[in-house]
Amino acid sequence: MKLGIFGDSFASFSGKDDRFVNWPTLLSNKLNLTETGFYGRSGTSHWYSFLQFKEHFLKYDVIVFCHTMSMRWPVLPEGSEGAAWNIGFIKDKRVDLYNSIRKDIISEDLLNFLCSNIFREINSLCKTHNKYLVSIFTSEPLYELVKTKYPILLNLEEISRSERIRIHGQDKKIVDMNKELIIGDKIPNDLRECHLNNHNNIILSNLLYDIIDKKVFNTKINLVDFKWEKYDITVDKKYEESINNR
Repeated sequence: MKLGIFGDSFASFSGKDDRFVNWPTLLSNKLNLTETGFYGRSGTSHWYSFLQFKEHFLKYDVIVFCHTMSMRWPVLPEGSEGAAWNIGFIKDKRVDLYNSIRKDIISEDLLNFLCSNIFREINSLCKTHNKYLVSIFTSEPLYELVKTKYPILLNLEEISRSERIRIHGQDKKIVDMNKELIIGDKIPNDLRECHLNNHNNIILSNLLYDIIDKKVFNTKINLVDFKWEKYDITVDKKYEESINNR
């Protein structure tokens, strides 16, 4: 069996720190695979992931597609694709000009229409070519989803945002800690793999393994309904190192 994984930073990992695990690698190791393709890229758009999917999906038997939020720049010049998430949140010379006129040239309705049709096309292609598909949404989609037999997982970002850190005598959300680590125009850096701590990367990989192994169909799963871990001492230590090295 061959597995292809597509998406944004929720499906992307660095693998640079062996203290951390990530669900794409864990899932790949659990399944009896002959080949795995990792195509997740941090900060990119739904359209970018779709183009990667169209180029590579025929090589794989199983597809896991992580659908990012619709409100991103769908297309950016080559080399700037990872800035698609930044629709004016912070200064970034790759997108500052576009953000200054964003509301004049692109609308939320247009982006939702685009994402709805991306989902439709992915499901259609997988059905036509007999691929097994698992769709993960970082949040509840703001657009219509075509009826599909393939499983859908919702609200992965809610799990990420609920994770907390204990550091220097304080207990705070990791998403708030990430904001504190921004210096000037520095791009915010989440120190977790796939925006999840080790415990939750393992939980997600186990859930995906069960779905794929049993070839589950016709189900929609709200990830918030599962039990997740808010704390991970390995993450605490990583952030403490980052602060001490500033």
